[in-house]
Amino acid sequence: MTINALARPRILASKFNVRNFFERIQESVFHQYVLQTLSGPPLIEEAERVGREPSTGHLSFTSTNGTVEEKKVLDMGKVHKMKQEKVSAWTMRVLIEAVGASGLSTISHTLDESSNRKKRSDKEITNEMEAVAVAYDIFNNVAQPNSSYIEEEDLLRFMIKEEVDLVLPLIECSETGKITRKAFTEWVIKVYTSRKALGHSLNDTKTAVKQVDKILTGVLSVIAFIIWLILMDIATTKFLVTA
Repeated sequence: MTINALARPRILASKFNVRNFFERIQESVFHQYVLQTLSGPPLIEEAERVGREPSTGHLSFTSTNGTVEEKKVLDMGKVHKMKQEKVSAWTMRVLIEAVGASGLSTISHTLDESSNRKKRSDKEITNEMEAVAVAYDIFNNVAQPNSSYIEEEDLLRFMIKEEVDLVLPLIECSETGKITRKAFTEWVIKVYTSRKALGHSLNDTKTAVKQVDKILTGVLSVIAFIIWLILMDIATTKFLVTA
């Protein structure tokens, strides 16, 4: 049995992970981006106001490596174009970090008492009640004052047309194409529960791969020990013959 043959289960497990989770991870990352973008200021509207060309946005998240926290950014334009068969191992790792290393979060603006200015921070959703509260805040942030609906024009203040076209089919709209508060709230809850389920699946798979690694390490150790015994036996035999 060769080393390549022993490593094959690990390689197959990794390929299975990519094939099984890529679309779910890509979708979850986009959902995270939508929540962050709609909870913040209308960046597209602001860009047009100053004469800047609107473009696809970025998703920021915090990756934790031991005790060290690192801010990372994903270009959503590139995420939209990713194809499963062409995605690199490094890119897949970053996408998994975006889903697993950080929780589902939105942008929260709180008042910094020291400077009397608003400061931006990430607000993580940890249960369904918080998902409902987030949906309420985002709806009020996006919809026109006193409106019962979010319309396409409202979303275009925050996202480019191509992204809005991806968002609208995700949320159950009325016959007029408008998004009610109830429909938006149900979608945010669905996003939270899907993200939670995906996180559990990734953790379970990570545990399974670690078990494969342990088995491979054990097998390799046994093989190395046997080879050592064989070499020692050969050396001993040669010594006795020459003596």
